[in-house]
Amino acid sequence: MENQLSRQQIVYQKSSSQGFTLPEVLVAAVITLGVVALGGFGLVSIVRSSQVANAQNERRVELNRSLDFIATETRHADRIILDADQEPDPPGFAADLPSGAEPVLVLKMSDLPDSQQSVVYYTAPSPNDLWVGPRVIFRWGPKYNNNGTYSDPSNSANWSHEPLIDSIQASNVSPSCPNASWTVNGNLGFGACVDSTGKITQLFHAGVYDTPIQGSDSYTASTTVATRNSQIFTITDGLPGGTPPGSTPPGSTPPGGTTVTILEPANVDIRVLGSEITCNAGGPTINTSAGYSLTLGQQLVSQASLSTVAPFGVQTNISVAPGTRLATDGASTTGGTCSPNISVSSDNNSNRVLTLQNGDSIPDYTPFGNQLPIATITQGYIDANQRVTIADNQVIFLFELGSGSPGDASYDYQDLVILATITPDS
Repeated sequence: MENQLSRQQIVYQKSSSQGFTLPEVLVAAVITLGVVALGGFGLVSIVRSSQVANAQNERRVELNRSLDFIATETRHADRIILDADQEPDPPGFAADLPSGAEPVLVLKMSDLPDSQQSVVYYTAPSPNDLWVGPRVIFRWGPKYNNNGTYSDPSNSANWSHEPLIDSIQASNVSPSCPNASWTVNGNLGFGACVDSTGKITQLFHAGVYDTPIQGSDSYTASTTVATRNSQIFTITDGLPGGTPPGSTPPGSTPPGGTTVTILEPANVDIRVLGSEITCNAGGPTINTSAGYSLTLGQQLVSQASLSTVAPFGVQTNISVAPGTRLATDGASTTGGTCSPNISVSSDNNSNRVLTLQNGDSIPDYTPFGNQLPIATITQGYIDANQRVTIADNQVIFLFELGSGSPGDASYDYQDLVILATITPDS
């Protein structure tokens, strides 16, 4: 009995130590392989999705940073050129211009003393191996100082074509503008829709980035920005890269006239404030005449004469488009034994015309022969400190229609005074 129990116990022990059968191992291997394969596929998908997400995020950051830079400069612009491709090249722009350049955004800035100069954003093929194609966005304009202002804005010889962002999509598709009155520039890779006032633009970016499977894909971004500059007009000296108006001290002769450029749709009022010039001290009055001209490009928009005797001439509600240039004119004609016969225009005779804005000081000249001083003629438009107190949308023109020599006693700038008011079109 004892031996029988021992043999039975041995049999049970042998049976409990047996392993898996071959079919069981094969089934387990197949199941394990399937689990590993599914896990590996999931891991690869996660890694691939992470790579795509990282690439998209990098493109998004780069494109948004580029759009922010362009939008910031656009906000400080006076106006946006409607058709960038048809705008004449600004001075110096063609030098070292990359081949295949396509202008997209052209900005007129009040900080640029030359009214013919612009800041230009454009696309071109990659110029070298440092920048990735198919297109690169470039900027042409003055460099920035550390405080965010322009460095040497009057010297375009120091400007250069600076790449802003690369890997921009080459597209033949134009952006979709809000309505037909907007002008479209560029394409979906880099494009701009500009509204009819030249004050609002929609900007479009499409950047290329690499993906693990497709090879490459594109990410799009867009923004809408409006110019915030409150200036309705700019005043610049007539010569390229001129000096600020009013910077030439009395007794010296500036190099050219002043150009008043109206920056947005507006209505213009012109009025004569006064006129007095005599033949010698206490002599007979010399006749004068006044007028104005408004020019857009090479086309004369409006021109008229104004009376220089009471009641003084007034011309109101003259409708003008952005980019219109205003010039005022004065002349001295016959008058007794003195007949100067001098004709003066504000845009080309700065030694005989002063153009003053709010805050400028009127020149300290003694009126010749007890004539009315400038302060009397401009009464209501200056303060006790002899500073001009007109609105920011107004400008005063002071004419010298007698002597052209600053040292002469009759050089007094009160022979004719004209006030222009430029009101934005609501």
